[in-house]
Amino acid sequence: MDKGEVKQSHGIALKEFSHAVGGHSTIFVFDETTICKALTPREFYFYRKLDGPIRTYIPKFKDLAYLLLENISSKYAFPCILDLKMGTRLHGDTASNLKAKKQIEKCASTTSKQLGVRMCGIQIYNEASSSFYRQDKYYCRKLNAEGFKDHLYQFLCGCTNKLRVDACITFLERLKGLKAVIENQHGYRFFSCSLLLVYEGQSHSSTNSSTADIRLIDFAHTSCNEMFHDQCPREGPDDGFLKGLQTVYDLLVGFIKSQQKD
Repeated sequence: MDKGEVKQSHGIALKEFSHAVGGHSTIFVFDETTICKALTPREFYFYRKLDGPIRTYIPKFKDLAYLLLENISSKYAFPCILDLKMGTRLHGDTASNLKAKKQIEKCASTTSKQLGVRMCGIQIYNEASSSFYRQDKYYCRKLNAEGFKDHLYQFLCGCTNKLRVDACITFLERLKGLKAVIENQHGYRFFSCSLLLVYEGQSHSSTNSSTADIRLIDFAHTSCNEMFHDQCPREGPDDGFLKGLQTVYDLLVGFIKSQQKD
């Protein structure tokens, strides 16, 4: 990142701190009296732990550098989880030319460009063996369009040959609602944002009446017109993101229709 380049941090535009003379991580200006940097667990611990006279030699820790989020999977006994990277563009507005080039190539070599979505990770509960089947982003990145469809179907069957129609119906309702929401987010671009699909892998679980859910996560590269006043504003919603939503929606509808025929 070049000196003075603006970085997005949870919806706030930050500029690089120009008086840094050492260190490995980039430091940014939060406001006139505050700088911020990536926080590590060890550093966090010592800023909170150290007390007494040594405090006069340590910058005041303002406790602003962490983010607490709801654990979506906590509602389920055996959660089946699918992480979908959404959109036809993955790099944010502040990405370097090299980073942008790599992300563009990644979109072209995966299903991101063609489908507007690619798999990043999958976890399926196998009731027969009481174990989880998992695949990471490196495996999922190799999937073509047909492989994406096959693995989405596998996810929705939960290591069986029977489609979880109950979960599919909930997903479709949530996807329809999300599509309407995104269509009204004019000027927003959800670059590299993920869509998390979760449902209960135990077919007769009593942990929660809710069988499935969909949530958006990973907003580190999300952009909106309010962040960069010196740039030409973007018009309309994020078409690349909407393309991915439509892909998933259409596949789920196809799965249910196929199941009904059988």
